[in-house]
Amino acid sequence: AVRSYVASEERFDAASKAIDEIAAAVARRRLDPGTEGPAALDAARKRLRDGSLQLDLALAHYYAGTRQLHQARAYVNRALAIDPEHPGANDLRQSITDEILRGGR
Repeated sequence: AVRSYVASEERFDAASKAIDEIAAAVARRRLDPGTEGPAALDAARKRLRDGSLQLDLALAHYYAGTRQLHQARAYVNRALAIDPEHPGANDLRQSITDEILRGGR
């Protein structure tokens, strides 16, 4: 879980930097805001979204593994807010909920 967290954090940082670089390039008029800018920003936003999803899932798995189930459920819900159809996130949320109902913490 820690390796997954670190990898997700690195992807998140890279995507955040990419968005900043694209915005700066548009501001300096090195990218045409009417054509190149939107495509580049969309790609960077997708990388950021994907990185955020993976980071939230990694944290959900970590907290589930340490029996901090309410914290785990909070992170899996964040992941599902990004992608409500993500099968792994839905399965994990169901497992966490079942464990909470059985008396886990």
